[in-house]
Amino acid sequence: MREGPSALTGRAITREAGCAAGLLHKYFGDLEQFLTQLVVRRFRIQAEAAAELPAQAGTASVEDNLTDAALALLESRTLATAHLVIARPSLRPLVETILASGAPGLPEVTASIATYLERETELGRVAESADCQSIALALVGTVHHMLLTGSTDKTSPDAGIRRLVRTLTVGVIIDIAADNPR
Repeated sequence: MREGPSALTGRAITREAGCAAGLLHKYFGDLEQFLTQLVVRRFRIQAEAAAELPAQAGTASVEDNLTDAALALLESRTLATAHLVIARPSLRPLVETILASGAPGLPEVTASIATYLERETELGRVAESADCQSIALALVGTVHHMLLTGSTDKTSPDAGIRRLVRTLTVGVIIDIAADNPR
């Protein structure tokens, strides 16, 4: 994260970890395998965090919950991991192979957001007409695009993400206090 993906070498990793240079190769085979596992672990962490979202139905506001979930996807380690995959195209097929074998990734994040929206629909905080799957896919897809293109406002991603959530949910979030769709 400090020096960018081009400075990421096996020696730099083991020096940072304070271990012998050969350990990385002993446990992972080579640098590419280590980096692949690093990326897949990042996906797993994101999927596990998103899996907690459905339990938040009925708490805070729908907009705040979706904004927080999207911002979690943009956090700095995820951004650094996205840049790593862009900088090392050889990682992509390795990561895709592991994800295809059942490791959690963006589809699980999308499913968690859709489940959250469905629970909010059951609670009457999201309109029954809402296409929860499409909203979730659009949110995750746009955040993923932002990660890969670096098109996030690094000084204040909150405002951009909140605007995105409002755009995707216009007319489907029900303001319980005013009893009006937003």
